Amino acid sequence: MTAPERIEPDAATEKQWARTRRWIERLRRQLRALIPGQERLIELSSTTGWAFMDRILRMAANTVFAILLARWYGPHEYGRLIYAVALVGLFSGLSSMGLEPLILRDLVQYPERASLLKGTGFALKLIGAAAAALAAVGTLVMLPHGDQGVLVLVALTAAGVLFQSFDVIDLWFQARLQYRRSVFARLPAFALAMALKFGLLVARVPLWAIALASTFELALAASALLLGYRRAGGRVVSWKASRSTALALLATGWPLGVSSLMMLVYMRIDQVMIANMLDHTQTGLYSVAVKLSEVWYLIPTTLVPLIFPLIVAARATDPDLYYRRLQKLYIYVTWMALAVAVVVSLTSSWLVDALYGRVYHDAARVLSVNIWAAVFGSQGVARGYWLVAENLQRFSVWYVAVGAAANILLNLILIGPLGILGAACATLVSQALVAVIVPLFIRETRRSATMLMKAFFLRF
Repeated sequence: MTAPERIEPDAATEKQWARTRRWIERLRRQLRALIPGQERLIELSSTTGWAFMDRILRMAANTVFAILLARWYGPHEYGRLIYAVALVGLFSGLSSMGLEPLILRDLVQYPERASLLKGTGFALKLIGAAAAALAAVGTLVMLPHGDQGVLVLVALTAAGVLFQSFDVIDLWFQARLQYRRSVFARLPAFALAMALKFGLLVARVPLWAIALASTFELALAASALLLGYRRAGGRVVSWKASRSTALALLATGWPLGVSSLMMLVYMRIDQVMIANMLDHTQTGLYSVAVKLSEVWYLIPTTLVPLIFPLIVAARATDPDLYYRRLQKLYIYVTWMALAVAVVVSLTSSWLVDALYGRVYHDAARVLSVNIWAAVFGSQGVARGYWLVAENLQRFSVWYVAVGAAANILLNLILIGPLGILGAACATLVSQALVAVIVPLFIRETRRSATMLMKAFFLRF
């Protein structure tokens, strides 16, 4: 068999290819002029892509696991586990205290202080995690009509927070733009833990075994980070903790810590209140709707960090272009969320029945309301990056404080007469307050809030 004859390009084809290459080179020069530091942006996008891939894989696996868990254990048992997770989540902000961005910033700016920052950060996170675990268990003990089984679930879930103290290693990898090392270190551990959890699910083990497996997953992830850190040449024994460094971090990061803690209260308090005002079955039904609504957040939390550097690039050289790009981002995020909200509202009954079964059918009404809160939540994601670009993140404390207070008050008023549908309405109103209404009353953030409102009307 003879080889196929090679066809040489003619002169016209070569000329066309030359014109195409010149056009690509001209376009590349124009992009470099329009977007300063584009090579750095391309480098960041390629490295952070590993983090986004890791996030997508984890969310997909955890969503499938949550669906099967809810289907096989039923609303009551599922609600008990969700209540334990939500109660621990109320206090889990104590384990981070908003220090991660500050530690990451200092690791980038002062690499020579890495051992001191890692050691101090680890010590602060470990102390905060212990305080969070004790607070969660203590709160449940003080509540009336305590459930001994739920107490075990809370204790096992809270123990997992302690292992998250080793996330300072992940911050070190991020500071060195070594996302791949972090992902490759933790991904096998995650796969092994998920295989164990799915196996336990098939075996229909008691709920406490599922909670223990989740804690084991965090322990395995911490071990994987330690192994990856050692392979990268790091040594934990070289870490040092400093009281002065700890006080400096806490003095600078307390607004972020308060905001983080309030955000967790804002996001988890409805599930805790439903369990105490109604029952665990209603908590299970409500959590199904919340879980389906939260899946949407993967899109804005993934896309906005990739797009926003293009927007910020114009801030110093062309403020008008900067705000035009920002308005476009707000419009895209708003209308993508609106499209999802319409589709999910119209198909909520079918969606809940298909994924979770008829026993969860009452969650469909909650989903049809809760998904609209995701519109304002998506706007909040985009606006959050603008706050950081303008160094106005201190105002997020006020937004979240008002949102948390409104959410608690509205839950107290609406859960009694409306049940879990009232909790969904409370979430919708509080999300609107945080995203648009409260920022309108603050002079520094009024422009961004006005732009978010214009986004609903496709106005530039």
